[in-house]
Amino acid sequence: MNDYLRAYPDQVAALLAVELCTLTVQREDRSIANLIATSLFGDGAAAVITTGASRAQVGLKVLATRSRFYPDTEDVMSWAIGSYGFRIRLSVEVATVAEKYLGEDVRKFLADHGLTTADVTTWVCHPGGPKVIERRRKRAGPARVCP
Repeated sequence: MNDYLRAYPDQVAALLAVELCTLTVQREDRSIANLIATSLFGDGAAAVITTGASRAQVGLKVLATRSRFYPDTEDVMSWAIGSYGFRIRLSVEVATVAEKYLGEDVRKFLADHGLTTADVTTWVCHPGGPKVIERRRKRAGPARVCP
């Protein structure tokens, strides 16, 4: 969306994100991964409306975006899709991967824009489950769980 509005600064864009995690519920599957996924992940939706630079700007401003894929992590959290539907593959390594990459990636992202984590006054993040949060808290201190 950000790239689109950079290309078309007179436009307005809407981004809708929908998670339908209950599609993965496997009633016959009594595995730990399925029970955790069923109890932790629910359905949700969010939307944002934003404008290009040529339009009046009110509210928050998107300065930059970035996505990152981590090597050899396909089986850490993924879906197996078959005739039975979606089945979650959830590894105990989720917290390890987050701990290994998250802090460095955030610091690099901020540095690319002349910022540090000290410049950020409020964090909004989806850290994962309790183990991921606890690892971040131990590393960053209770007041700065992310990142």
